[in-house]
Amino acid sequence: AGVTVEPKMAMWGVNVNTADIDKTNEWMNCGGMIVIRMSDNSLFLYDGGDNQQWGDEACDGFLAFCRELTGTSEGEKMVINTWFLSHAHRDHYRGFYRFFNKYHEHFDLKNVMYTIDKERSGTNFDITGLLKLMRTNYPDVRYYKPHTGETVNIAGVEVDILYTLEDRFIPNSSKKLIIDTDNQGGTYRDGMYKNESTKTYDFNDTSTVVRVRFENGVSSILYGD
Repeated sequence: AGVTVEPKMAMWGVNVNTADIDKTNEWMNCGGMIVIRMSDNSLFLYDGGDNQQWGDEACDGFLAFCRELTGTSEGEKMVINTWFLSHAHRDHYRGFYRFFNKYHEHFDLKNVMYTIDKERSGTNFDITGLLKLMRTNYPDVRYYKPHTGETVNIAGVEVDILYTLEDRFIPNSSKKLIIDTDNQGGTYRDGMYKNESTKTYDFNDTSTVVRVRFENGVSSILYGD
């Protein structure tokens, strides 16, 4: 209690667990993960990679990295102040499903933050299962939905919410989310993540963008995808 350390930001990289890869697909899309040690020695995690990146070796390595970063000894619980999910693409969260299945008892998770599109079919994947796992392992965890324009102070670090998927909504007469945007117009600007120049849809545009500001004046913008 009362521990004060210098905040530190790291991008955690993991090797692909080749045993889990479908060999028929030569190309793999895997998201990243940002780890911030806060001034109270708790951790702020932004996203979590894909399950194909998180074999046993990767899980063991990340646990060891967290212990090194926080200076905690074996058997001592580490505190994750906040896990922040940028968007509901599986390569940004499914890795944590594996990790927390294996090592949840080493951590105390306080908060989960996300603003995601769970209405659009085909984008939910198994994120509901991950959130249920979090709730089972951490029954006192709190959930918070950030909104554009908010600033959240987390252990002395200011987190500015610059953009959420809510910025893409426009009103419609029924005041309901319309899924079939090609036929019915839809409630999202440029048509449910549709790029008008390429006529393609990009679910990455639902990523929550944040600016992290430290007390020493250093800041960083986290874009998701």
